Amino acid sequence: MFFKAQFSAGIATGVDFLVMILCYQFVGLGLSSAVALGALAGGTVNFLINRYWAFRAGGGMFIFQLLAYISVCFLSILLNVYGVLIVMEFVSFSYIVVRVIVASVVALTVNYPLHKKMVFMK
Repeated sequence: MFFKAQFSAGIATGVDFLVMILCYQFVGLGLSSAVALGALAGGTVNFLINRYWAFRAGGGMFIFQLLAYISVCFLSILLNVYGVLIVMEFVSFSYIVVRVIVASVVALTVNYPLHKKMVFMK
């Protein structure tokens, strides 16, 4: 289950970063807005893949899973946005490098444990 969830997270992260880069570099949104929109897009993809494949929780109550996932996703978005902004204040790395580091920490310490125990209850 852990490896399926990480594979799902990898796909979602690809969507997340694609949306973030497009919004920041090509649309001209601010970094925090681009990070938030990317995380929202990736979160949507992650919920669907996790529900039906990684955690095989398709038989669970969709609305309860969705509401729990939205709570975790909101927390994750906040941690990613503020994590990137705070780290960028202290280092001169590319925002993409910083985002990879912040997203990895948030994914392993917050997202996976809460998805497993709170959203999909495995």
